[in-house]
Amino acid sequence: MQSPLQSKTLSIDPASSTGFSIFQGKSLIKCGVFKPSGELNTKLFKIFNFFTDLCVSEGIDRIVVEDFKVGKFAGAAESGYAIRAMFRLLSETLKIPHTVVNISCWHKCIIGKTRATKADKKLYGVNAIKELVKLAVLVKVEVPEKCLNYASGREMVTPYDVYDSIGIFLASS
Repeated sequence: MQSPLQSKTLSIDPASSTGFSIFQGKSLIKCGVFKPSGELNTKLFKIFNFFTDLCVSEGIDRIVVEDFKVGKFAGAAESGYAIRAMFRLLSETLKIPHTVVNISCWHKCIIGKTRATKADKKLYGVNAIKELVKLAVLVKVEVPEKCLNYASGREMVTPYDVYDSIGIFLASS
């Protein structure tokens, strides 16, 4: 068993655009997004293969995944449940411990609240909660301005999904 400083944790904000971060101990060593194209089954297959390869190549020994919250859209529920089941299967297949972190709990831990206030929305607009998470994460972790979309191979401005994955890790540590 590795010491906490040596252990590698993969933290995941799962969706059709899946943000991820890898920490060695408390240090961010890699982050990015995987946004495959195709129908749900194709996306799940691509996500499973990408993250299986990533876990093996990086020597991941802990996986942390955001819990699922049913949104307004019925299609989101189907894909949300499917992608989280896929990550559970991945962790069981690779025999890597898997922790699910509740959305409201990690938001409360990172930004002190679960919802944006009217003042937050006035200041940051519709992405208020995401901006608050980003700001809180940047106080604690040095995050690169750009990261890679591993599905397309293109560099992009680091998206909210990556900041969320870091927040999920911080709340689970």
